[in-house]
Amino acid sequence: MRNIRKRLSSERFASILLKILRMAHCFLLRAKLLFEIQSLGKGCKVFPGLIISGGKNIRIGKNCFIGRNVLLDASGGLITIGDNVEIRDNVRIYSGNVSIEAGVTLGEGAFLNGTITIREKAWIARGCDITGTILIEQAILGPQVSIAGGRGHQRDPETQRIVLSCGDLSRTPANLPNAGIRVLAGSWVGQGAILLKEVTINRNMVVGAGSVVTKSFPEGAVVAGNPAKPIVSKLSL
Repeated sequence: MRNIRKRLSSERFASILLKILRMAHCFLLRAKLLFEIQSLGKGCKVFPGLIISGGKNIRIGKNCFIGRNVLLDASGGLITIGDNVEIRDNVRIYSGNVSIEAGVTLGEGAFLNGTITIREKAWIARGCDITGTILIEQAILGPQVSIAGGRGHQRDPETQRIVLSCGDLSRTPANLPNAGIRVLAGSWVGQGAILLKEVTINRNMVVGAGSVVTKSFPEGAVVAGNPAKPIVSKLSL
């Protein structure tokens, strides 16, 4: 009995010590981050593996959670993160100007690249790919949703080959539109859906899982399919 008590006591001590070491590690990571970025609010929790680029263009609010192996690259513009934002493990953000307002959640492995505004309390689930000029209001994006609001790939005017957006575009037409996408308040986009350029997901809409949305629909519509079309469901208004 005495041996059991000693064992429990030693295990309890080891557990407490481990918690103290983890807290100290998080404190040191937060202190390091203070010197790397423009501003960092009180009460933030920062876990190992954070990668920062263009740190003087990054502002983080109060009581934020930044998970493991997160990348924040503001070398191409500002990254502004509001209060109480949760950025889970393996999130990647490449900014052409990214604004994430208070109370937003970015799920594991989410990818953001472009000029992106995410309004208060939006929910972005794991594995979402958000690229281009995007506005997301207080909406829900399910896992693995893809939003492609950029210019896409263009053709070389002489050879008609499709060229990479990062390639030599000196001979392509100037001032190509950067076709944005809007996901408005109260909408819900199901798992694996794809939203293409110039689409607006209007207020209180529902997009079925796996749908490909190529055009906009009225407020409150329920759409599904490839290409997405209005359907009747229990979620219909």
